[in-house]
Amino acid sequence: MDTALAAYVSVADGTLPAGVALDAIAQLLEVDSLAAVVPQIRSLIADGFLIRG
Repeated sequence: MDTALAAYVSVADGTLPAGVALDAIAQLLEVDSLAAVVPQIRSLIADGFLIRG
């Protein structure tokens, strides 16, 4: 698990939409986009580690 995905999982409590959380994480990590994390998030949903809110 990379830093961006770990950061997302740590804030994925349903209070923020995924896009908002990823945008904030991208700003903190000083990168333009975290689009590469989206398939990893979908995989965690499929595996039951995250649920859709």
